[in-house]
Amino acid sequence: MNNLDLSRLWTFPEISQNYIDLLNRWSFWDRIIQILWGTIFIPEYLSGISKEYPKNRVSIQTNMQVAIEEAMEIDKSNNWKNSIVLWSAIDPNLKDRFFWNPEFITLAWTKYNIDILNTIWTTQSWYHKIMQNLPAIEEERIPEALIRNALKSERCKRVVVHALWPEWTNISQVARNYIKMLWIENKSEVIVYESWIEPQHYSNYARDLQDNSEYWTIHLHVECAVFYGMRDLYEKRSILWETVFADEHHMKLDNMQLVVAKNRDIKTISAHPSPTPLLKNTWFETIKASSNSSALIDVIEWRADWCITTQSSFDLCKEKGRLIQVHSFGSPNMTFTIWTPLNIEEIKTFI
Repeated sequence: MNNLDLSRLWTFPEISQNYIDLLNRWSFWDRIIQILWGTIFIPEYLSGISKEYPKNRVSIQTNMQVAIEEAMEIDKSNNWKNSIVLWSAIDPNLKDRFFWNPEFITLAWTKYNIDILNTIWTTQSWYHKIMQNLPAIEEERIPEALIRNALKSERCKRVVVHALWPEWTNISQVARNYIKMLWIENKSEVIVYESWIEPQHYSNYARDLQDNSEYWTIHLHVECAVFYGMRDLYEKRSILWETVFADEHHMKLDNMQLVVAKNRDIKTISAHPSPTPLLKNTWFETIKASSNSSALIDVIEWRADWCITTQSSFDLCKEKGRLIQVHSFGSPNMTFTIWTPLNIEEIKTFI
């Protein structure tokens, strides 16, 4: 490990589990705007909503990184004036922004009356002010997503969720947490695919199985909101009239770890493409892994010397005696998107 400089790595800020639980049940957008005293940075495609807010509080942007930098500058220069940044979940640069700006937090997500999911970002200091207002926010309950009502209905007899391999990936954990939250475990099944199967593949499988299932079955598939292929997947599924952002589920990422094999020169790293920006300050050759968990398997099977993986993967690894955990990136809040091959009208038939 003599060629690895750990001082160049950083850790995500801690996010309250209480806040994440509330994100899965409540809408914060209106209350967030009420206590915001800074600027709302909005992408051009959402410029139509700017008329709802005072002109001096809205900044329409074309570059997400510029918006983040300006918001952070406002926060540093005025401790009572804080800002937020809205940005599309199908922006291919979203994963880079998420993993490059540890001091700028993903606060929540909103569709804002359109089909595309949007991130809501803010600084750490304003996140703590939001936390102080949680008792007030809790008063306001929103109607459940249409898909949740369909899944819980008596007309839906079976739910099948398609997820990424292996069993302990974040995606697989979210699939099980989601059906548990809805109290539909007794009629649900999670299919975890083999290592080479990625979302582009199992979204097709979900569609094929839905087309050939009994009318009372609903298929779902789960993707991380900063999935590197989100735009391509969105375009391919939406053209088929599928409900691509049927719902979302918030979860702390399984503690992300940098793991190194003992007694090896560090030359190659295995990582899923989404968290690779965590390594922006290193120069090692990167091998693409299909998941954070499979990255650890690459190290065990000598395809790589170190990897970005998860705490659960490390704990369950039978070969962990040959490995060293050298850095923890922490557990940031992540939103996972719930998709279904059904269109809106088909979902309504279950309600």
